[in-house]
Amino acid sequence: MIDCQQAFALLQEILDKEASQIDEKEVRAHLEKCGHCFETFRLEESIQEFLNEKIKLTATNDSQPDHLESMRLNLMSQLDKIDAECSEKKISSFGSSFKIFLATAALVVLAGIGYLSAEFFRHGEHYMPLEEAHWAVTETIAPYFSNFDKEAYVESIEAKMNYSLITTFADYSIVGAKQEKIMNSDFEHIVFSNNKEYLSVFISNSDKIEIPDDVKSAMVKNGDITLYDHNCRGCRLVYHKIGSLMIITASTSKDLDLTQFIPGHLTI
Repeated sequence: MIDCQQAFALLQEILDKEASQIDEKEVRAHLEKCGHCFETFRLEESIQEFLNEKIKLTATNDSQPDHLESMRLNLMSQLDKIDAECSEKKISSFGSSFKIFLATAALVVLAGIGYLSAEFFRHGEHYMPLEEAHWAVTETIAPYFSNFDKEAYVESIEAKMNYSLITTFADYSIVGAKQEKIMNSDFEHIVFSNNKEYLSVFISNSDKIEIPDDVKSAMVKNGDITLYDHNCRGCRLVYHKIGSLMIITASTSKDLDLTQFIPGHLTI
């Protein structure tokens, strides 16, 4: 019997129609045993139904009928319920990210077939690895706390990257950090907390990391710094470059404006 994590992975393949019939049976069998996943997968069923109707309309060039609009409104209602649940309940990191994935999938489907085939999977390539690294903090903060000395760490970043970190922002302060490999590049992952929520700062001087083309239109100025804002239901990511460094901030808080957060400055 597969577990929740495996069911989550298979869902992505099912949505893309790459999962085998055996895989789909495994997912369905898991749903019979897991009430949490069953409730969550109900949204996947609505997504698939809506997608099938959109495919039919695309193939016949028909206009959108009333029943499809009704399906769309039903999906939006389910998304609103997910938002309310994530705000009001303390749910596990995996459960939260799973619901966020489904919400993102639903929004993509609502936008149309062409968008599904391009933008959704671009999201998985460019944004999801960073989002997952941020969500991992809520699952267990221990690896970021391990042997962490804030003053020594800030000094090491300045010496290694010529970048002077600030240690507080709004009511958040640095509580931990560690090195991570994300999208085949080395990042410093710095964690801020206000004792309720977490804020991630990713710093890399890899020339492999570029600002994704699809967020270049979402340009925001903060003083003389240009930021690029990727703001979806699941996780907000804000990019900017300073010298050879790529700085990416991440948060799931709707109350925090990451475009106002510049984590530091170059020292040379």
